[in-house]
Amino acid sequence: MGANAITTDPELLALGLHKFEVEAEVKFIAGINEHNPNGDRHLCRLEPLQIVQQMKQEAIDQWFYACALEQKLNAAPKEG
Repeated sequence: MGANAITTDPELLALGLHKFEVEAEVKFIAGINEHNPNGDRHLCRLEPLQIVQQMKQEAIDQWFYACALEQKLNAAPKEG
């Protein structure tokens, strides 16, 4: 592990919450600018089934990110 490696669960919690706070705001605002620049189609106006469909689309994206990361990890030199 590197010199700046997280070594405890409380450290991981603090780092994760901090990163989420910073990155979530930037991501959400970018989404507003891309999908709702006029402010007339905010998330709370979506019908429940529309929300489910959007969640499924996001899950598909996550699947392929995970597959890409898995390929990189399998191709990386093995330690030990």
